[in-house]
Amino acid sequence: MTRLARTRTIARGTPGGSRKGTWLGVDRTRVQFISNAYASACGDSHGQPVVDSDFSVNWTDKTNYKGYDASRSNPTDPSQHVEWKDYWYSYQESGSIGHLDTSNPTLSGLATTVRARTNPSRPGVTPLTIVQDLYELPKMLKDVGKLLRSPKSLLTPRELSNHYLGAKFGWIPLIHDAQQLIKSQQYIHKRLGELKRLHSAGGLKRRFQLGSEHKHDSSISALESDLLLVTGKISTDTSQKMWGTIKWLPNNPPNFVNPNDAELLRQSSRLVGGLTPEGLIQGAWDLLPWSWMVDWFSNAGDWINQNSFSAPATPGNVCIMRERNTVVQHSVITQPSGFTDHGGAGIRSTKTRSVVTAGSLAGSIPTLDLNRLSVLGALFVQRFKR
Repeated sequence: MTRLARTRTIARGTPGGSRKGTWLGVDRTRVQFISNAYASACGDSHGQPVVDSDFSVNWTDKTNYKGYDASRSNPTDPSQHVEWKDYWYSYQESGSIGHLDTSNPTLSGLATTVRARTNPSRPGVTPLTIVQDLYELPKMLKDVGKLLRSPKSLLTPRELSNHYLGAKFGWIPLIHDAQQLIKSQQYIHKRLGELKRLHSAGGLKRRFQLGSEHKHDSSISALESDLLLVTGKISTDTSQKMWGTIKWLPNNPPNFVNPNDAELLRQSSRLVGGLTPEGLIQGAWDLLPWSWMVDWFSNAGDWINQNSFSAPATPGNVCIMRERNTVVQHSVITQPSGFTDHGGAGIRSTKTRSVVTAGSLAGSIPTLDLNRLSVLGALFVQRFKR
């Protein structure tokens, strides 16, 4: 049987509330029925052979909307009276639920990150970086001495920027490298476990988190305008998380015998210690001026690490998973008398799995978060402020 793609859908309506009465001689009686209040679509593949395949599921659920109760009478004609019971707001009944814009990096770039961060050959520490830290340490200590003798130097923007960048690219990396050296034994045993799984029957299966984010948006608008005006704030919250999975298999030649624990331990120590060509290349990259900024706009560092084969292993397909969830709800700001809000929320969820066969060198526009803005601001003051 050939493996085929398919799409399955489910859609069902739900009863809403009711509106009863007349107004200006017109019968306003109505019972709501919301079509497609719950809708789901699933795309996958079935058949043989069973291999990694794309998958998607997208569903919208508006059945949690509760609506409102209200009543309204015409003071000059009591026969004109309308009552609402559990009646959905206009925006709930007719509005669609859409995700807010979130980052959407290229799949091949994400695959490069997953392959680099899960590669059993990746270095733990890089000797060249440690040597550079030791080389810069006397100068860093000298700068600290100057600061202690003249703390007023922090009052000038340029000197403050110099000390901030010195801490950002000097002391913090030094402390991080020292922590890695202290925990090196822990990393060695962790890598030993990975190498054992690599040589097992199932291979090395890894899952790597690719980050998460949250977006929020709100607007003031009319929630209802049918015979009565209700205004409020409609809030939309979208959360996104991404992760990737991969399976590494060993490149075992014919008649290969799996290494024993002692051999795997030696290999693990060499890999974590960066005593490999990959460790030297990574260290050289880190020492290049402005390489950190290149990594802001590209995945060059990960692209280097994905091509590491000191532990002979072949990566399989990378499966990139992306999940987005959006919740839409409201709060009432102005309302007529005799009005009761029941609230409720609408939900939309989208989940996808994309199969990527190979990673690539990719560029991107980085998000200028507080950390990056502070670095750019300090560089601007250091370079151009007089």
